[in-house]
Amino acid sequence: QGSNNLDIVLPTGSTVIVNVAGTSDMLQSSIYFNGATVTDANASSILFNFATATTVTINAQFDATLLAPYAHLSGGSQMGGTFIAASVGSTGEVHYDAFTSALPITGACSQ
Repeated sequence: QGSNNLDIVLPTGSTVIVNVAGTSDMLQSSIYFNGATVTDANASSILFNFATATTVTINAQFDATLLAPYAHLSGGSQMGGTFIAASVGSTGEVHYDAFTSALPITGACSQ
C-alpha cells in the first residue's frame, strides 16, 4: 500500500509467503530481503499470493514467485521468478526463476 518499500527480514533459507488482499493490486516500490534489494537468488524462496486479485500490476523490481490465478498480470519493470496468472499483458523484462522452497502442508495427507 502506498509507496513504502517492503523489507522481508528472516533467516537465510527461510520460505516466505506474503498473502496480499484486494482485487486490484499494484506493486510500485522496491522489495528488500534482509536489507538488500531482492535478486534472482531470492526468487526461489519468496511467494506472493494474490488469492482474490483480478488485476496485478508490477511497476518496481520484482524477484519472487507470483500466484494470482484469477488476475491479469501486467507492469513496466524487470521481473524474475515464476508467474502464475489468468492472463499476462505487457510487462518489462522477465526472467524465469523456479520456486524451489518447501510449502507447509495442512490437513490430512494420503498416498
